[in-house]
Amino acid sequence: MGLKTVCKNGPLQPHISPKISFVGTHDAAIYAVLDGKADAGCVRTSTLERMAEEDLINLNDFKVIHGPSSPNHFSHEHHLLHSTRAYPEWALAKLDHVANKLAEQVTMVLIDMPSNSYAAQRSHSFGWSVPLNYQSVHECLRELKVGPYRDYGKISVVDVYEQYWAYILAATVIMLLFFVLFVRLK
Repeated sequence: MGLKTVCKNGPLQPHISPKISFVGTHDAAIYAVLDGKADAGCVRTSTLERMAEEDLINLNDFKVIHGPSSPNHFSHEHHLLHSTRAYPEWALAKLDHVANKLAEQVTMVLIDMPSNSYAAQRSHSFGWSVPLNYQSVHECLRELKVGPYRDYGKISVVDVYEQYWAYILAATVIMLLFFVLFVRLK
């Protein structure tokens, strides 16, 4: 999501081509910026606030980029620093071997869990909801051509053959028949 924002808005310095590297965890990205090893970092919403609450960082040492004109842009939905639009987060999925009744019970417990509960605070979550529309996530991944959309829009000879093999075979047989007929008539 952060990459899409950078691509859309351009690098911070027009004469500098950004080098993107991945340092692992969200906390590691924040420390890389803090230690001067990176000019910018991309972390999930709430990471800065969590680390500040744990006295690991000072929020004033950071600036949220590509947000509105205010240096620290807050989301109206969840009052957290952010520079990208809000996207749905983790989806809850059930495997085939899990009983439907158990899945329903777990879902209800998660949806009913208050955001200030011990479990929610320990997992750094603000609550669960019914599944949201993930179309914006698909659009972002497709636009960036990453994940399942890495080769989106590319057409290879193999793709054409796999899609149209029957037509290719029929056309080849017809051309061979015409060739044989042409040779016999000569």
